[in-house]
Amino acid sequence: MRTSIPRILSLAVVILIVTCGIVSAQVPLASGERLKTLAAKHHLLIGGASDLNHNDPNEEAIIKNEFSVLSNENCLKPNALHPAEDKYNFTRSDRFVAFCRDNHIVAKAHKLIARDGYLPKWMLDPKYSANDLERILVSHIENVMGRYKKGSPYGEIAYWDVMNEVLNYYSVFEKLGRNSDGDCLYWELAFKTARRVD
Repeated sequence: MRTSIPRILSLAVVILIVTCGIVSAQVPLASGERLKTLAAKHHLLIGGASDLNHNDPNEEAIIKNEFSVLSNENCLKPNALHPAEDKYNFTRSDRFVAFCRDNHIVAKAHKLIARDGYLPKWMLDPKYSANDLERILVSHIENVMGRYKKGSPYGEIAYWDVMNEVLNYYSVFEKLGRNSDGDCLYWELAFKTARRVD
């Protein structure tokens, strides 16, 4: 396939603007074929990450015009979503998922379970036993994935980062123990629960 230099340069500029987050309300959208249209010709999704919280209409316009997939930055992380054991705050994540749905963008969620730095403080309370933490992990995944599973009125999330940054960082969920291979039991529990829910 032969591609012209101006087209390659146009794509490079769009990628640079989107990737680096250098977005100004004064930057006009590039004309010509959309980045997501070009990617679709090769059966690819193209996008980035945003919580849509920058109050920048140009950022949203670029995402609508150029992206076919969008991942959240922080709004679906446990510490942003689950402020107390019996309380969830879906305000920002609902907006993110609705934006994707309304603009025909595939929604990707980042992340269900993470190292301690991305867990809410209440989850780190040493009073919780291994049994408590197992219940908390399963409940968290069921509630978050259940809200955005296929057919949900809140919108659907197509892809999930079930776990992130758990190999080299400690997680309170390690209290659940390890198997004979030395793998954390909560890893398997998280993936099996996610698979069951959606």
